[in-house]
Amino acid sequence: MKLNFNKEKLENELAGRIGNFIGKQNRWIMVAIALGLGAYCAYVWYFFVLNPSLSDGKKNEYIKTKETQVIFNRQNFDLALQDIERRKAEYDGPIQETPDMFRLE
Repeated sequence: MKLNFNKEKLENELAGRIGNFIGKQNRWIMVAIALGLGAYCAYVWYFFVLNPSLSDGKKNEYIKTKETQVIFNRQNFDLALQDIERRKAEYDGPIQETPDMFRLE
């Protein structure tokens, strides 16, 4: 006895059944995905923001590295202040009339 199976028909039928299941259950699948994503985000938020795992030694080491990297350059600071004052004076000064480049009037 020889059985003839139409492979394409079986594949299309299986794909149709899976598509129907997903179409009917689509709302529940999306809710499950949203809940899973929300739970993952809450875990990451709790783990990294609310419960940092830095020991006192690591905290002190971090503070020491940040303290040694800051160098205040008084000359650059004064140049920046002079630039700010120059811009403020330029802004507060009189407005210059520029010719109308479109010649509308």
